[in-house]
Order: sequence, then structure tokens, then C-alpha cells
Amino acid sequence: MTPAADAQAGTPGPPAITFDVYTALIDSRRGMIDGLGPVADAHGWSLDVGTVVDHFDAASKRRQREITDWIPFRRIVSDAMAETSAALDLSGDADDIATALLATIHEWPHYEDVPDGVAAAAATHDVAVLTNTDDDLLARTRTGYAFPDGVTSEQARAYKPHPGIYRVARERFGPLVHVAGSARDVRGAGEAGLTVVRVARPGQRVDPNGPAPDAEVADLRDLPGVLAGLAAR
Repeated sequence: MTPAADAQAGTPGPPAITFDVYTALIDSRRGMIDGLGPVADAHGWSLDVGTVVDHFDAASKRRQREITDWIPFRRIVSDAMAETSAALDLSGDADDIATALLATIHEWPHYEDVPDGVAAAAATHDVAVLTNTDDDLLARTRTGYAFPDGVTSEQARAYKPHPGIYRVARERFGPLVHVAGSARDVRGAGEAGLTVVRVARPGQRVDPNGPAPDAEVADLRDLPGVLAGLAAR
């Protein structure tokens, strides 16, 4: 029975499945490297673009973790790029670099297992995204599946791993399973009381000081079997 049929019948349906976007679905590191390549060439950066991206990504995530009063994700990107530019002595205006990077977000590639994996999960569960970004940036992101709904940090006024964003998702969708890719998302969702499935993506790990995920997959096309196993527990 599909989730919609369950609702019409008045019986409890399976939990909704939320997906992280920029680690679980999108290869954001590859997208950012490709997006900053022309900027690096134009300004004659001597550093490897991957080094710039890694410094920027760490600065961005730290700001998301430490923020107390919500600000738009675009502001976080600009501030993190300013920090990176200063630390690595990069030429070019940091705000212009941040704007150029976000202008390429529609080109960031999704992982190849996303379309079939999410579609298979959607056959038996309601699916949505749960992501640290602004609404307009999510709208321009090619996630690999036409999700009907989602919660952004802009809507929740909180950034993962803060429990507030997971609370908003649970209030909107009811019981849910969250598919996470990053260590902070696995930990944040677990500490917020969600069932967590970790999808193992390149360069990602589990936080040894946080709760372990309830299950793990290397490929989203294996997700339906994992969900069935969780339901049988």
C-alpha cells in the first residue's frame, strides 16, 4: 500500500524519508571545484582549487554549527569565502567569488544512484529533502529527483546539526527516517531522536563521539531493503 493509500484508509503509514541534499544526493565538493575553476584561472591562483574548497567548506560548516541567530545561507557563504580568501591570500573580491560559486549550483552533479534509489524509496514512503540552504538555492539545485516537499534552514531558522531543523521536519512530516551523508548530519539527526540511515559518500565519515547511524548503505539503490529491515525491528 502506498503512503497516499494508507492516508485514505485512515491507517498509519510508513515513516517519511528525508534526504540530505549537498552530501547525500549531490557531490558538492566536485561541484564547487568545477565552479571555482574559472575564478581561479581568472585570478591566477597558484593553490589547487580543491585546497580552497576544503578550507571554505570547513569554514562554512563551522559557521553553521556556531550560529546563534539565523542568517541566510548566502551570507554564510560570503563570510566563509572572506575567511578563506584571507587565510590563503587569494586575489579577488570575496563577495564576488562567493556569488560566482553559488551561480553554478545548478551544475553541481548528483550521484548516479540518486534517481533510481530515491524513486524506489518513494514507491513505498513519502520523500522530502532536509537541507542547510536558502529556498531559492534549493530550487536551482538539480537533486536527481523531483521531490514534492522539503525543509530548508531558511524555513526552520536553524542549521544542522542544531536540533531545531530536525524538529521542524518531524512536525511537518511526522515519524521519519533521515538519510544523511555527513558526520554532523548523522550525529545531529541521531541526537534529535530520528532514525538515521547513513549513505557512505567519498571523503565522509562517522563522528566517533556521536551516535552511530541505525543503518548504512553504500548505494541508495539498496535503501528499500534497508528500510524494510528497519521496519521489521
